[in-house]
Amino acid sequence: AEAGGDGAAPPDPPPGRFAGVLDLVRLRAVEWEGGTTAPTVREIGPDDSLRGAALRGRDALVQVVAEHDEATADAYLADEEVDAAALTAALRRCAVARRVVPVLAAAALRGAGVQPVLDVVADLLPRPLDV
Repeated sequence: AEAGGDGAAPPDPPPGRFAGVLDLVRLRAVEWEGGTTAPTVREIGPDDSLRGAALRGRDALVQVVAEHDEATADAYLADEEVDAAALTAALRRCAVARRVVPVLAAAALRGAGVQPVLDVVADLLPRPLDV
């Protein structure tokens, strides 16, 4: 699904072949080496080759959320930075209200991407008392 048109919010698109994901909320690369299930997490710095893709993806994510969340829209239109905590809270509000659907990549057979999926379930999806 293309970001924006249908409320799909891809917070973690794979950077090419599936060896990891970009955490667009926190601007981190989460990578799996060989057959390991434990990821290597690293911040995406200014000189990182993934920085351009991560910033474009994060901007697209913020735009999708801004279409459905007033606080994010206000910050985006004022050209203010939407930090990770504010973006996570906005994604949660949108997911609970069924306006945005988080989309992630994972390979359960290898265990790659499973922890980020579980993090999104815990951080963003409705709890029984929310519905």
